[in-house]
Parts: sequence; structure tokens; C-alpha cells
Amino acid sequence: MSLLQKKYGVYSVYHKRWKDIAIPMYSAELHPQNKSEIVKKQWEGLKNALSNETKGLRLNQIMLEVLNPYDNIVLMPLLEVPDATTKQLQLTVRSLDTTLRPQNLSYVAWGIASLLCSASMLCNLVSKLR
Repeated sequence: MSLLQKKYGVYSVYHKRWKDIAIPMYSAELHPQNKSEIVKKQWEGLKNALSNETKGLRLNQIMLEVLNPYDNIVLMPLLEVPDATTKQLQLTVRSLDTTLRPQNLSYVAWGIASLLCSASMLCNLVSKLR
């Protein structure tokens, strides 16, 4: 159990690779009657943690994932604060198709072919180094 969860009731996950803490808020998978209360609790706890822990905790990124059910595209808007001193915001919107579309078939085929070629070149390089 993390200190955020003990002190503020905020569920968080520590990522060793990036040395960052992620605070997930899943509202789509929860029951409609409960989702607003659970998300409200997370938001209030996060708000309290950010206002009280000003020296040890810094918000540097907000990432949302939204599924559009009509065209099966996952939209991922990412809001970042890359510099702590200027507090300048950067907004990046990425999208990911969840179904293969005819216009993407050539791109997917090219990606698979390039992956296979790079894998075979890497195997050849490793065998020469041995």
C-alpha cells in the first residue's frame, strides 16, 4: 500500500522503469451508480495530495483514453508539463484504431515486413559477433 493510499485514499501504481507514480481512474468499467463516487473520491484525494505535498509530489502528465464506439478508435489525449519552472502545458492527441481498416492494410503489411527484415538482420549480426 502506498503512502498516497494510506494518507489520502488515492490508489496509485509505482513504475520502476520510469520512476514515476501513476494514478489510474477507471470510470468506464465501473457500475454506473458507483463510478461517480469512486472517481470523485480519487479526484478529491489527488487534489488534497497535490495541495499538501508541494515539495515531494509534482503532477507532470495527464493521459486519458477514450474509446469512440462508433468508429472503434481509441483517442489518447496527453497533457504534459515538461518543465517544472515554466509550467508550460503541451497537448498531444494520439489515436489508435482497434479494428483493421482496408486503408491501413498496406501500412500493417509494411510494418510486419520491416519487423521481419530487422529481426533477420539482427540475428545475422549476433551470429557474426559470436
